[in-house]
Parts: sequence; structure tokens; C-alpha cells
Amino acid sequence: MGKETATLSHILVVDDDVQFTDLINMILVRQRYGLTVARDFATLNRLFSEEGREERQRPYDLVLLAGMMADLDGRAALQWLRTQPETADAPIIIMSTPADATERSEWIALDADDYLEKPFPPEEIVARLAVYRQIRRLRTQKRQAEYRIKVQEQHLRAINAIGAMITQYLDLDAMLHETVESVVHYFDCIGCAIYLCAHEDESLTLAAHSNGAKPDAARPLPSILRQQQPIRRTIQCLQEAAIPIMRDNMLLGVIVIEHADHIPPGVTPAIEILSVQLAITLTNIYLFQDIQESNNQLRTVAAENTQLLAREKDRRQHAEQLYTMAQAMSSSLAMEQVLMEAMDAIQSMIQVELGSIVLLDDETGKLIFMHSLTPEPDLNLTRLEPGQGIVGEVIKHGQPLLVNDVKNHPRFYSQIDQLTGKQTRSILCVPLVVHDRVIGAVELLNKRSGDFDMVDLALVSSAATSIAIAIENTRLYQKQAELIRQLQQSQAQSIQSEKLAATGRLAASLAHEINNPLQAIHSCLQLATHFDLGPEKQAEYLGMAGEEVERLVDIVTRILDFARPSAGEFEPANINTIISQVVQLTHKHVIHHNVTIKQFLGSDVPPVPIIPDQIGQVFMAIMLNAFDAMADLPGALSITTRTHGRYVEAIFADSGEGIAPDVLPHIFEPFFSTRPERSGLGLTIGFGIVEQHGGQIVVESEPGMGSTVTVRLPRTHH
Repeated sequence: MGKETATLSHILVVDDDVQFTDLINMILVRQRYGLTVARDFATLNRLFSEEGREERQRPYDLVLLAGMMADLDGRAALQWLRTQPETADAPIIIMSTPADATERSEWIALDADDYLEKPFPPEEIVARLAVYRQIRRLRTQKRQAEYRIKVQEQHLRAINAIGAMITQYLDLDAMLHETVESVVHYFDCIGCAIYLCAHEDESLTLAAHSNGAKPDAARPLPSILRQQQPIRRTIQCLQEAAIPIMRDNMLLGVIVIEHADHIPPGVTPAIEILSVQLAITLTNIYLFQDIQESNNQLRTVAAENTQLLAREKDRRQHAEQLYTMAQAMSSSLAMEQVLMEAMDAIQSMIQVELGSIVLLDDETGKLIFMHSLTPEPDLNLTRLEPGQGIVGEVIKHGQPLLVNDVKNHPRFYSQIDQLTGKQTRSILCVPLVVHDRVIGAVELLNKRSGDFDMVDLALVSSAATSIAIAIENTRLYQKQAELIRQLQQSQAQSIQSEKLAATGRLAASLAHEINNPLQAIHSCLQLATHFDLGPEKQAEYLGMAGEEVERLVDIVTRILDFARPSAGEFEPANINTIISQVVQLTHKHVIHHNVTIKQFLGSDVPPVPIIPDQIGQVFMAIMLNAFDAMADLPGALSITTRTHGRYVEAIFADSGEGIAPDVLPHIFEPFFSTRPERSGLGLTIGFGIVEQHGGQIVVESEPGMGSTVTVRLPRTHH
């Protein structure tokens, strides 16, 4: 036996034979065994007392028991030794005189392990001791293995119980509380705590602890835990173990257990297994919390979206109503119709008991109730000063007012209730502003569904913009219509004056043309009435006089047709016919001024929509200007008509003195003339007439080479 064997083997010899025990001692000491001898029960009893246990260095590995002693029965001693913890599992060999099989069986039945017959050679006891030393070791290992298996089974049952329990929780605090209490219960701890990791600053925050634990509220994260390893330490006679809770290489927290004296074997590995389930449960709870948070956010977003959709629907509806209102107002230029459309639209958007549009009269400076939702004669006759009442305040300062308690407002005009027969509770008043100028206000009284709010204010403000523009457009249209009426009247007077002026310019030739028929009539009548002529001759002269009368009537008719005020109505007419009439009217003037007129009138020229007498006046003005340009020398005027694209053209080309380049841009300006005796309005009026027909007048001229005036009239009326 080696030194290791001696240190591991301690033998108890119970025998009162001194010589035999000395022999056994010599044999065992030589084999380096430890030996304790008890020769009587008193010694044996002392060895197993508290005092003996303190003196003994190590437990007994084997017992040699004498079958017969003077004061101690071997069988009773065997049974007593089996009741002692130190020898309950130790091999016990009986040493006695030779015995038969029955006696041996009795000893074995009493839980003896073997039987040696005295005397026995030393080699046999050494061999027996070696065998039972091995048996003892195997028994110890078996017992330890069984204990470990038992502990592991207990731990596994605890882990399964705790794991099954914690997976039922989705509430973090409740799950952690049940976990620490269950760990204390199943693993016989005096305390347990769980810390969760704050990854922002790598600190541990206490999340749950048992009643017996004394944890820190927060503690720094030990570096060893970052390496995912459990740590153990002794704290004031308590054993503590900290096991990391890991999930996919991420530290979620730490579970700390506390035991008195020492932590039993297998507890820390079991807690490590439990930490895996705890990590999964934590992850699931975090995921559930994230899902709950996401669901809450989704519900919040859904609620917000529902509200937004409702508001958007209202805005869209209001926008459509505002658009419809604007379209309705723009379709009419009558003030009363515009105001009625405006108030009806506002009433459809905001149900109110009363409402009015109040306008500022620029002439009197008073505020006039122009239109109300309900006919109120007394209200329509009421006039307010700017600043009087809430509506006066709004118009004076140009700022809207929303008043849901009008009785306490200093500007409330109490007489309004007498005029309307209603009790005013609330007022929403918005100014009507155009180009930074307040022209009036929209005033609404008593919202039917409750108080006025900011949505109502925004809606009426939007409507007020369109209403103000529509009112201003109506006013401008009325002013423009009056201006157009005056302009048309003035233009008609100008046209008529120019006609008379043109007639005046033709007066000499017209007088001569009228005088010739009159002289012929006078001569024929003289011959027919004062001379004795035969009936045939008399009839001839009277017939000649009649022809001259008809000629005179035709001349007067042409003059009257030209000078008559224009009817101003478009009708299809052929410009060739109009040119022929104007040429006939100027016939004598042409002869007196030694002018030759050449006409090249197109046979394919279609009728065009015109005011005939106005276009005739244009042609007359152009021809008279051409005659003036050729006054000092014989001249020629060619007149050509043709179809050119979408126009019908009348081209007047004279051989006169032409127009200077610096004068040409001004010939259509009012009162511009190179001849002091002329009014300078002929071409101006002619330009306006052609432009009103949708046509153009183009003048081309070169000094000494004459001028060409082209009048273009559209073939269709626009």
C-alpha cells in the first residue's frame, strides 16, 4: 500500500484480546493504515461521542469486530455500530473462532460484511482490507452518485415547475416576483433577487426580490457577467451566487441567490438552466410588451386617422360647399343674388338661427344690413356706425370675433334682439376684406348645435374671402356696366358726329349734285307750264322732271342712310355693296377733285357679319382721307376686295402724298390730324369700329408714293 492508501484508510478494531490487537496493529501500521482500538464498550462509546468526533481526523473506512468479548456481545456491538452515522455504511468484518455455515449466515443476516476465523495469517487480513477498502470506495461513490442524481432530479422538478409557472405570465412584475419566491422555496435559499440590465449605461436595476433578500436597489454590472459567467462570493457569512440571464449573447439581467454557510452542489448549475427559461420568458414578455405598445400605438394611430378622416371629410365637404358657393356667386352679377347665395351656403355649413351680411356704405360711412337669412324689415332699415355693436367693432378693426357669451361683451348691441325678436346668445362675426380694405362683415347668431368654435371661425373666414371678392366683382361689374353704357353712348355720339362731319366735308359736292336735278326740274316745269307746247312735248318735259325728282330722292335717301344713327346690330352683308354705295355718295366729290376711282371687287367675296352703316362710315373716312391726300394733283384710288384666310379684306390704295414715318404711328390717336381744319377722329373711330368687329386696320405708306389702307373683317362673328 502506498502513502495515498494510508491517508485514505482508517480502521477501527473492536476486540479485548491485547495480544491479537497488538498483532493487528503491527500488521496494519506496516501497511501504513491508520488504526483505532476499542477493547471495551466504554471506549467504543467515547469514540462516537462529540469529544471523540472532534479528536478523530477522518471517518472509519472499515471495522474489525470480535465476535466474543468479555463485556460486549459481538452481535449487539454490530447492531450498535450500524446505528452510528460514521459506521452505518462502513464494511464490518467479524473476527471469531471457526464457525459453521449457520453461524456465518446469522452474522451476515445481522448486516456483517465478512467473517474471519481466528487465527488468520497476516496476508489474509491485508488482502481482505484491500478488497473492502475498494468496496468502501465504490460504495461511497455509489452513494454520492445516487445523492447527486436525487438532487438533480429535485432540481429538474423544480426547474420544470418554475419554468411551467413563469411561462404562464405576460406581466413582468408578477412573473419576476413568482420566480424569486419559487427559487427560495425549491432550492432552500434564504434569499433571491433578480436584476435587469439597463444597456444604456450597463447597470443593474433591482426588479424583484424575496422577503429574506437584502439586495441593492442598483449595482454596477461586474465585468465577469459581461463574459456570461456566474460569480460566487461570501458576504458576511452568507454565500451568494450571481448567474447571468442571457438571450442570444445579450445580457438581460442577473439572478442572485443567497445561502447560509455554503451553496449546495448542483444549485448553481440548476439556476443556470433556469436562467435560460427565464431569458426566454423575459424575451416573450418584452416582445408582448412591444406588441402591446405597437397595438396601443396602432390603436392611437387608428383613432387619430379616424379623426383625421372625419376632419378631412368635413374639410372636403366644406371645400365642396365653398366651391359650390363660389360658383353660384360667380354665375350672377346681381348683388342681391350674390348675397342670397352666400348666406344660403353658410347656413348649409353652419346651422344658425340668424345671419346677415353687413356692408359699409362708402358714401354715408354707415353700416347697412344688406341681406339676412330671414326677412327682417326693421333690421334692413337699421343703420349702424363703424365701431357700434360687435359687427361694427369687426368692421372697424378688420379682425374676426367669436363671442359665445354676448351678454357680457361690452360691444354687444342689445337692440338687435328687439329688431329680430330673438334672444342673442352667441355671435360669430368675420370681416369682408378686399385688397386690405374692409367692405363689410358676415354676422352669424346662435349656432343651433351649441357654441361656435375655431373650426366655424376658419370655415366662415374662408367663405368670407370668396364673398368679399364676389361682392367687389359685382360692384365693379355694375360700375363697368355703367361706364360701358356711357362709353357706348359717347361712341354712338362720336360716330354720329363723325358721320355728320363727313357729310359736311361732302356738302359742296352734294349741294352741287342736288342743285343739278333741281335746275333740270325747274327748266322742265318752266317749259311745260309757260310755253305753248303740244301734249307730247309737254309730257316729255314732265317725264324728265319726274326722273330728276327720283334722282333727287335717291340722293337724299343715300345721304340720310349714311347720316342716320347706327342701329348697332350685326347682320350678314356684302362689303362690295357697301363700297358701291359709298362710291356713289362721293361721286360728285370725286369729279370735282379730279380723282379716278378704280374698283376691283372680288366676285367670290362672301357676306360677313357686320354693322353695315358703321363699316360704310369706316370706308367713307378712308376714302375722304385719300381724297385729301390727292387734293393738289390729279389722283387715282383703287379699291380691291378679296378673301384672305379667315378674313375678308377691303384694300384702298391712293396715289397721294403719303405719310411721313414719324407721323404714321400716331394716325389712329384721337384728335391727331395733319390738317388743322379736321377733327382727327375719323380714323380713330374707324379703328374702334373695326376692332369691335374683331378685325384689323393696317396702313402702309411711303412719302411721295401714296398710302395703302387694308381693312380686314372676320368671316365669322366672335
